[in-house]
Amino acid sequence: MTVEGVRKATEHFLKTMDEEGVYEINSEFVEENIDYHKNWSNRRNSFNLILKKITELIDGKITSDEVGLFMIQIMIWNLASMLELFKFFLIVMTNKERIVFNPDKSMYGQVIEAICNEIGYDKKTKKTTLDTFMVDFRNAIFHNNYSVGNSSVTYKNYDKQTVFLTLEQLNERNAEATMMFQVITEFAEKKNLN
Repeated sequence: MTVEGVRKATEHFLKTMDEEGVYEINSEFVEENIDYHKNWSNRRNSFNLILKKITELIDGKITSDEVGLFMIQIMIWNLASMLELFKFFLIVMTNKERIVFNPDKSMYGQVIEAICNEIGYDKKTKKTTLDTFMVDFRNAIFHNNYSVGNSSVTYKNYDKQTVFLTLEQLNERNAEATMMFQVITEFAEKKNLN
C-alpha cells in the first residue's frame, strides 16, 4: 500500500468508528497527547540523518553488511513501537460502553479485529484493514518470527506466505505508520474542537 492509501484507509476506519458509535472522544487524552505525534514525525525525519552520520563515523571501520543489519534492526523496532503506540491510541479512543480493552493485555491485532467486528466489517474488509495496519508484520516482530539479512527482513504473513522487505520498503512502512499517527491525531483534534 502507499502512504496515501494508508491515509485514506485510516480516515475511513476512524470515520466508520465514529459513525457506528465506537469512537469516543476523550478531551483530556487529546490535550495531553496531540503533540506526541509531532515528536514521532520529527524523530522519523531525523532518523535518516542519524543513519547518515553513523555511516560517516564508522566509514571503513565496519562493513556495509554490518551497517545494513544495524539499520534494519533499528527500522524494525521503530516500526513495531509505532504500531504499539497506534494500538494505545485506538484503545483510548474506543467507546468503553461498546468495547473494553486492557491496555496491558490486549494485543494489537485483537484491538483492531474487535473494532472491525464492532463496526460491522465483513471478512474481506477486516482482512484489508489488518493488512493496512500491518498486524502480521507487528506480530512477526513481537513473536520473533522473522529473519534479518544485511539489507532485508523476511517474515510469514497470515497466509503463511513469506514476505520479503528491503530497507527501502521498511522505510516506506515507517512512513505509512507515521501517516497513521498523523491521521489519528488530526481526527482526534478535529473531534475535540467540535
